[in-house]
Amino acid sequence: ARSHYLHAGAQSDLLVVDGRIAECRVFLGEPDTALALTADALKRVHASNTKVVALLERVRGFALAAQGDANAGLEQLERIAGEDSGTAADMLLITASVNRRNFDAALKAVDRLQKKQPGKPQPLYLRAQVLAMRGDLAGARLHYIDEGDASQRSLLFVHGNPTWSFHWRRLILAQRNGYRCV
Repeated sequence: ARSHYLHAGAQSDLLVVDGRIAECRVFLGEPDTALALTADALKRVHASNTKVVALLERVRGFALAAQGDANAGLEQLERIAGEDSGTAADMLLITASVNRRNFDAALKAVDRLQKKQPGKPQPLYLRAQVLAMRGDLAGARLHYIDEGDASQRSLLFVHGNPTWSFHWRRLILAQRNGYRCV
């Protein structure tokens, strides 16, 4: 009923909110509610509003996977990841594939992510993690940075998991003239 009183932009905004509410319902362990919300929102969205449709379809995939229909959820996410320039579906596919110990599918999702993020460290890091879990330690490279003069006092930067040295980049740039930064 509320859609009769709203202009198209406000209607679109409400559909996005409905999609985000459905997403929260998935994370709260209520996939049935999320599926009902996305089904209702998909009835109200115009097909030309591709961003909202993509959001709702992505959440629907999350809900199907959470509901226990993992195959349908993964198929939905595969389709979305292939069509969407965003990375959320790719990341979920990587996680779901690793959890199912389907390392080939995880590496395929990492490949797609790397095409979407050329030159970014995250896909390289994820590839190494998947390869290590698969037991391919030769393929899972160890990377370290060694910047600055080796004769200077050293600063050792240690990151946690699942982060990488990229987080230290600005600090290393600021300190490498007076220290050896490893």
